[in-house]
Amino acid sequence: MNIGMRPMSRGVLSLIVLLVLASCAGTGGIPRNPFADITVPEAFLPYSDRWLFIKSPTVTAAKLVYMTQLNMDGAIAAVRAALAEDGWTPQGVNHSVSGDGFKMVALDFAKGEDTCRATVIEGANATHVDLAVARLTRK
Repeated sequence: MNIGMRPMSRGVLSLIVLLVLASCAGTGGIPRNPFADITVPEAFLPYSDRWLFIKSPTVTAAKLVYMTQLNMDGAIAAVRAALAEDGWTPQGVNHSVSGDGFKMVALDFAKGEDTCRATVIEGANATHVDLAVARLTRK
């Protein structure tokens, strides 16, 4: 007598497990403000499945991904104001176009030896904002 699951039942169970795991992957998400000196504007919503945070004994690096309903100019102004308030100094701006044909602006900031690049990309339904941070680990 075979008491194991039928092949169809195992397939359905596997699909359910995959769906549950996929739905859980985005629930942890990035912390609202992972760095004490980088305030994330309230209008920015974490986009949890595309972020990255790496910490070594000497360097911390992060790519924080957000979406916002602000238009591109509003998102740029929000990033500039938040980082300036936190003591970051603007270093430069680069305008380009994404591979999809959307406008893209990269804003570079520095604070001592630390760097932060905010990339703002217009989208069809929302504005995409990446914050790429690289900093020396303080002892």
